[in-house]
Amino acid sequence: MVYPTSKVPNLDWYASLSEKKKVPERCGYASAWRCPRFYQSLSLLGNAGSTRIPEEEESALFQFWKKSDLWPLTAEQSTAVQTSQSGHAVVRFCPEVSYERFGYFATYLSPYSDEIDRDAAHERLANEGAVSDDPRWNWQSSSGQHYTQCPIYAALKQQPSEVVGRMGSNLETVTHVANHLDSEDGEILMRLLGEAASISTGVEKKRFRAEHYKEVNAIDRLVRTRKIREEGQRYFVGLRALIKMDAQAARELLGRTETLFAYLKTQYRVTLDEQIFFSQMAKRTGWDLGVVAQTIAVMIEATQWWVGRSDPEAKAISYIIPSEKLLAFESFASVITQLLEWDRTQSSFPMSAPIEAEAPMKSISKHERPRWLKLLPSEIRDLVEEVYAGLDQGLQGLPAMGLRAVIDMAAVQLVGDQDGFDGKIKKLLSAGHITEKSVPALMAAIDAGHAAAHRGHIPPAENLNAMLDVVEHLLEAAFVLSRHAQMMEESTPKRGNR
Repeated sequence: MVYPTSKVPNLDWYASLSEKKKVPERCGYASAWRCPRFYQSLSLLGNAGSTRIPEEEESALFQFWKKSDLWPLTAEQSTAVQTSQSGHAVVRFCPEVSYERFGYFATYLSPYSDEIDRDAAHERLANEGAVSDDPRWNWQSSSGQHYTQCPIYAALKQQPSEVVGRMGSNLETVTHVANHLDSEDGEILMRLLGEAASISTGVEKKRFRAEHYKEVNAIDRLVRTRKIREEGQRYFVGLRALIKMDAQAARELLGRTETLFAYLKTQYRVTLDEQIFFSQMAKRTGWDLGVVAQTIAVMIEATQWWVGRSDPEAKAISYIIPSEKLLAFESFASVITQLLEWDRTQSSFPMSAPIEAEAPMKSISKHERPRWLKLLPSEIRDLVEEVYAGLDQGLQGLPAMGLRAVIDMAAVQLVGDQDGFDGKIKKLLSAGHITEKSVPALMAAIDAGHAAAHRGHIPPAENLNAMLDVVEHLLEAAFVLSRHAQMMEESTPKRGNR
C-alpha cells in the first residue's frame, strides 16, 4: 500500500493541519525556555551526534525546568533517545525539534534493525511507488504529530508558558509570607495592572490619578508602602503588590520574571558586566519586546541583582546590566524573599527614636540643582534627581554608579546604542556633542562609576564632585545650550541685504 503523500509528516502536512485547526502554522512554545519537551529533545540530540547546548545554558535550563510541574516524574513520561547498533530512536520527542533535525514532524522515529530489513523495505517501497520523502525510506517506524496533539502543549495552553516557568513552590513560600491585600487596595492595583497590561512603560501617573480621584488617598498610601512604584511620571504595580495579588495576569508576570532571571544568570557568565539587550531576551524567549520590557520593569524594583540599565521605552536598544550578585540567588523568588526580609528588618527599627543632634547627616555635594535641570529629558532628569538625593544623604558609592548610568542614558539618547562606552564616546565626539578635551574627563568618570558598581569602590568627596561637574557639563551642553542656541537663532531677525 502506497503511503499517501498527504500523510507524510512534512511541512505541507503540518501547515495543512494548522490551517484546518485554525491555529498558527508552527508551535508558539518551540523554545527551550518555553517548553520542557522542546528543551529535553534538543538536549538529548546533543548526545546523539548533534550540536550540544552550551554547558552553562544547559545547566541553567535543567535547573529551571526541573522545578516545573511539567517536568516528567517517570521514565514513561520522559523524552528519550534509545541507542542501538542500528542507530538512534527518538521517543516522545517534540515534533518541532524532530523536523529541524530529521525533516519530519514526528514524536517517534525508529531506525531499521539491520541492513537486511532496510533493503527489504526499500524493495517494497519501490514496488509501491512510494514518494521520495516517505519516512519509511529511513525509518522502520514513525509517528507524525501536530503540536496541538502534544500533551505538553495542552498543559501549556491551560497555564501559559510564562506561568510554566513560574516560581512554583518558591512562589508559594513568598506569597505565604506576604500579607494579603485588602479589597480596596486590590481593586486599585487590579485596575493599574489591567491598564499596564499593554503598556510596558507603565501608566501615566496624572491620568490614573484623575480617573480615580475618589481613591487618591489610597493611591498615595500604596505609593508610600511601595505597592505602587512611581518612576518619573508613570505608575507601575510594585513587586511587593504583585506577589499578593490573586490574579492570573499577576501570576503570569511573576512567572516571566523567573524565565528572564534564569536566562540572565546564564548570559552573565558569558558577558560578565556587559549590557544584555531586551532584543536578545525577546529572541531567546520568543516574547514581544513589550513583554520583555514589562517584565524587566517589575524585576528592577529588586535592586540587589543589577547595577545599570537604559531607558526602557527604547525597547529594541534598551538593556540591563546584571551584577555578579545575581549568581548568589537560585531563582527570582529568592530575590523577592530577600527583599521582603529587608522590608521586615527596616520596619523593626523604632521610628520615634531621637536623632543625635551632634551627628547630622551632611551633604557632600557643593552643587545646587542647576536651573536647567527641568529642561532635560524626563528619564534622565529623574535619574539625576536621584543622584542629587543620594548626595544630600551623604552617600558616595550609589551616586557614582548613578552618574555613570546618566552618561550611558545620555549617550544612548543622543547617538543611539553603541558597542560599550568606548563606542558611545567616539560617537558623541564625531557627532559634535563633546570635544576632544572632554573625553579624558568623561572616561575617568565612567571608570570611577564602574569601580563603584563592580569593585565596591567608594570615591572620595572631591572626586565625586568632579564627576558631577563632568556630567553636568555634558548634559547642559548636549540638551540645554543647543536648545537655547536654536531658540535664539529662530527669534533673532535676519540681517537684510544692503
